[in-house]
Amino acid sequence: MKNLIYLLIILSISCAQQTALTGGNKDTSPPEIISNKSVPSPGEINFSGKEIKLVFDENITYQKSSTSFLSNPPIGEHVLKTEKNILNIIPEKELLKNTTYSFIFTNSIADLNEKNKIGDLRFSFSTGSILDTIIARGLVKNSFDETMSANYMVMLKSIGDDSTNYISLTNETGEFFFDHLKPGEYTLLAWEDLNENSQFDTLDEPYGFLLDPIKTQDSCCKDIIKTFTPIKPLEIEKMELNDYGNISIVFNQIVDTLNIKSIDSSFVKTVVLKTNEASFWPSDSNANYQLIIEAPFYKFKDTVVVRKSNSKNAERKLVYQKKAIKELFSSSSLELVFNQKIVAIDTSLLVLQTDSNSLKYNYEINQNVLSIQPEKLNGSFNLSIYPNGVSGLYNEKTDTSKVYFNIPSESNLGSLTLNINNSRCENYIMQILFQNNVIHEIYSSKKEYLQSLTKVLPGEYQIRIINDVDQNKKWSCGDIKKQTQPEEVIYLDKKITVKKNWEEYVQWNI
Repeated sequence: MKNLIYLLIILSISCAQQTALTGGNKDTSPPEIISNKSVPSPGEINFSGKEIKLVFDENITYQKSSTSFLSNPPIGEHVLKTEKNILNIIPEKELLKNTTYSFIFTNSIADLNEKNKIGDLRFSFSTGSILDTIIARGLVKNSFDETMSANYMVMLKSIGDDSTNYISLTNETGEFFFDHLKPGEYTLLAWEDLNENSQFDTLDEPYGFLLDPIKTQDSCCKDIIKTFTPIKPLEIEKMELNDYGNISIVFNQIVDTLNIKSIDSSFVKTVVLKTNEASFWPSDSNANYQLIIEAPFYKFKDTVVVRKSNSKNAERKLVYQKKAIKELFSSSSLELVFNQKIVAIDTSLLVLQTDSNSLKYNYEINQNVLSIQPEKLNGSFNLSIYPNGVSGLYNEKTDTSKVYFNIPSESNLGSLTLNINNSRCENYIMQILFQNNVIHEIYSSKKEYLQSLTKVLPGEYQIRIINDVDQNKKWSCGDIKKQTQPEEVIYLDKKITVKKNWEEYVQWNI
């Protein structure tokens, strides 16, 4: 009996010991709406309530942003709040009669614990007896480089007395989608909402639009909306007379043509433009200059004063800032870009060599750029610059330096022949791109264009044509006020692969 009691005690202790609980599989599913508990239920008609209540199958969290909640048509000012598994939407104004509403939650609702997001949640109901079911979809992409315009706002704006507007948002592939549309006629507009107010209220934001209205009598798939960055008013962001003697003016955007006049007759009027910066050299860097600056294309004109430099001339040195090899099409040249204007070189003090042999060369000076064309067009080069070999505008001289270049041999290069039959463009710009950079460009009005390009680096090339309708020899964007679309940019439907020691032929019918 005693032994039996001991055994019962041991068994009771063993049964009382706690072990770790084994949980189930990790929750990877996003929350789901419970239709029969939500008010209204999805797709409900004749809804007359003042508050919308969405009930989910688990507790949720809501992440607010400028695009986290979209309402079509807009409900105006509202209160949106969550409580456990319920999301409440309380409009300040009464909902419109006989109207289908579609709510879009863009990747903003997730479960509370695991943060599994629903993605794009659409919820629709009607305050009338009919639930509109018309669908419209399309694509938004950049008009110039054809990249997809992700996270763009898209608006269907009603034409006529009906003020119904619909808003959507493009996904990462530039696609937009409208559902539950009311039959009618609409304009279609897309824009990048940089100020995050969900309104197209500034022409500084990239945008695009369709010229012709669309009719939503039936579900439809519309043409591509091509976006562009509008021309901004030209402004000077920075201006200075720097330590190396040149005047630098930085604009808020790229400027191709610039006219500069000076009241001082000693001013050197030549201008070098690079992207959004203009550089030029006065005859005396220790003077003040009053300049008249004009950019006709932008209808820009301004009078500015550039103050003299406080730096001592003795502290300035003439040095090259970078080296480059010009495009290998037709001929090659070695380039040295200096920090100030070049006035002269001494060819006896600039020695170009390859394989320890000196080479003859020709040269050109363009402001602060020295171009050297060697008699031999391939191989490894070294350029020795001896003291006083290059002279600057303010009598500065170069010190000793050595620059190394390499030009591939012709056996490691290919060739490219273009045969373009054009029946589409009166005037056009043809561009060849390599690694997303324009490396060759021509302007033409020919219906047939034939050119062979030799000494082409191996790799993938892209070809495009800009239909220059306004004949300004550049791509022009659109204008919604003038109802003009951006100039058409036509891409060859495939990339061209150039192989070494091989001729590639391209036939393009436009």
